This record gives sequence, C-alpha cells and structure tokens, in this order.
Amino acid sequence: QLPGSAHRTLLRLNAQPIDPLQEYGLDDIVVSLADVTETTQQSETLQIIFDNFPGGFAHYDENHRLASSNAEYQSLLNYPQDMIDQKLHLLDYLRFSAARGDLGPGVPEDIAQERYRLMCEPQTINDERRTMSGRFLEVRSTMLPDGGGIYNFFDVTDRKRMEEKLAENE
Repeated sequence: QLPGSAHRTLLRLNAQPIDPLQEYGLDDIVVSLADVTETTQQSETLQIIFDNFPGGFAHYDENHRLASSNAEYQSLLNYPQDMIDQKLHLLDYLRFSAARGDLGPGVPEDIAQERYRLMCEPQTINDERRTMSGRFLEVRSTMLPDGGGIYNFFDVTDRKRMEEKLAENE
C-alpha cells in the first residue's frame, strides 16, 4: 500500500541468478516485480462467492481430481473431512457414495463407474437423487473446455416431500 493511499497493490517478487552454474563468474541476480493485485482480488471474490453459494459446489480439474469445493458440498454429500482434504479423484467420491447406497441399489463399483461415465460426458447434466438418509439432492454439472467439470448440489428435500404429499392427495 502506498503512503496516503487506500488502494493496496500486491506484487510478486521473482529473483533469478544471472549465472546459476557459475559458468561466467557472474554473481548478480535479476529481480522482477509483477502486479498481481487484480488476479488476487478476483480469486478472493470467487472464494467469497463459492463460500456463500446456496448449495454445494465442487470443481474437478482436467484429471477429474477435486480442485476446489465449498463447505456445503461436504455437508450435503456427507463426505469425511479427510476425503475433502485429500482432493481425491471423482471416481473415489462416487465409490464412497455408491458403497453407502446414496446412488441407488446395485453393485457399488458398477454404479460408481456408470455415474462417472455419465458425469464425464460433454453435455450438461441435471439430475435428482435420494440419498440413504432420505435427503433429495438436485445435481447439476457443466463440463469445462479443459476437460474438468463444475458440479452443483442443492437440497430439494422440502420440495420433493411437498410433491409427494400433493401426489397422495390427488
């Protein structure tokens, strides 16, 4: 931050030796500065958006590993903190959910593999499912150009229960 200024400037400092192998006997270094203020502010803004998103949010990278997520993602899918911290492959999370019965009846590995295949297709997915705990989740996914994906999860239990009551009353 400059004296007398409310604006903060964030700089990245890089220092590289001119002659790292000492081939020419030069001991000097080259120092460069890069203004990363805008990039940092955009990153902070995105993190605030993710943290306040009214549902679960997960971003998987081009290798299908968890790159980022919000707390609601962990809460809605009831994943242990150590699984989130490890930033596992998407298939590992699907296997965990399938073994618990959250992806429906059947052989867990087969269910996880089929769900993984569907989730990695280039089209957008909008699906609803009921977990073993009785919670209904709406799942939306969008594939990214680099091969990664964005997945959103919403608790629609109240809406589904209301729909069930309306259907019973008809």
